[in-house]
Amino acid sequence: MTMKELSIKIEDDLYRRASQKVSNLEGEVNQRVNEYLESINGEDDIVAARTRMVELFATTKNFSVGVRPSREEMHER
Repeated sequence: MTMKELSIKIEDDLYRRASQKVSNLEGEVNQRVNEYLESINGEDDIVAARTRMVELFATTKNFSVGVRPSREEMHER
C-alpha cells in the first residue's frame, strides 16, 4: 500500500500543550486523521466500530461480565 504525506500547520503553543498530554502526538494525529478520512468516505464501518470497541474496552476500568448464575438461580421465583 502506498501512502501520501499530508502537512498541517498548528500554532507552537497548541503543539506544546498537546504534546504534554500525548506521548506520541504525531502518531496520534496520524491515526485520528486516518480514522476521520475513513469515516467521511464511509469505508470500513465495521472495522471502525470494532476499533472503537477495542479502545473502549481498553480504557474501561474493571470491565467484566460478572458471575453467571446457575440454571436453578435463574429460574427461582
